[in-house]
Amino acid sequence: MQFIYATGQPRNMEFAVTDNTSAVPADATILATCTRGHEEEHLDEFTFAAMTDAEFYSFRALVNVARHLESQRARTTQSLLPTTTLCNRFMQLLVG
Repeated sequence: MQFIYATGQPRNMEFAVTDNTSAVPADATILATCTRGHEEEHLDEFTFAAMTDAEFYSFRALVNVARHLESQRARTTQSLLPTTTLCNRFMQLLVG
């Protein structure tokens, strides 16, 4: 899961992406979460209306980055599963 958060107030916001909620500063607001194949924005109408166009496009770009990171992680996890299963079967054959 990827989290997009912002620090500061609209018209002076800084955005970042993390996969760990403990990395989110205490004064930050989580604006979106991305999971495999799904994203959920938590951008309220007041923040949206107060943001500059540049801030909004930066936010949207980070949502795309987070979606890409999450799909990469899902592919990596998916590719590890057959190897793990094969290793488990091999170990079962050895142990009996």
